[in-house]
Amino acid sequence: MLKVYKYRIYPDKNQEEFIKINFGACRFVYNWALEQKIKTYQQSNKSISRFDLQKILVHEVKPANTWLKSINSQALLASLVNVESAFTKFFRRKLDFLTSNQRRIRYNLSNCHNIIL
Repeated sequence: MLKVYKYRIYPDKNQEEFIKINFGACRFVYNWALEQKIKTYQQSNKSISRFDLQKILVHEVKPANTWLKSINSQALLASLVNVESAFTKFFRRKLDFLTSNQRRIRYNLSNCHNIIL
């Protein structure tokens, strides 16, 4: 039997800002990775792997966007995993075509270890 624990947090203003910045960065990386996967597939009919996206993210995107350096790297890499699983499910015909993340979508925290708010 699996147990699920749901928590509701009541952050103060600083913590709320920290959470918004982190979710915004994850949304930015998700949308960027989705765009890269779509462009690559349209050009070569092959999908770029999440490991190639990770290399590009670390060596090109992060240096170009210095604000991403302050974000937890595991959270950013989890966004790449989410894009990869969404693409896999789409090509198995289990989902509709992928759309970019928007602000109104509910977020969940996964793989967030050692985050101090």
